[in-house]
Amino acid sequence: MVATALAHGSVRLAAYEPARLDDPVTRALMERISVAVDPELDAAFPGQRAARVVIETRDGRRLKHLQPNRKGDPEEPLTDVELEGKFMELSSPVIGEERARALLDCLWTLDGCATMRDSV
Repeated sequence: MVATALAHGSVRLAAYEPARLDDPVTRALMERISVAVDPELDAAFPGQRAARVVIETRDGRRLKHLQPNRKGDPEEPLTDVELEGKFMELSSPVIGEERARALLDCLWTLDGCATMRDSV
């Protein structure tokens, strides 16, 4: 996941498709990444889903970042734009883009929608 995020800017559903998994840039980055369990963060799971990242630069510097919550968790919710993008990404392959957009429009105006069936 880290390698595909670095190579492609995000980790979305496409990150798990064969073309992305076999991507030479992603594969090369994977060779340079190691993953380990952080006992302190692991002890807080599942109540908190944190991650710590340490990057060692070519000049020897160590850059560290603690991400205490996942984006999309209640403590760090998605924006409306991010939520729409995720909804469309996950629903369009199943029900089609037009129906997904209609359903999304209904969800944003749920109080004015007679039934969900009208939208899909």
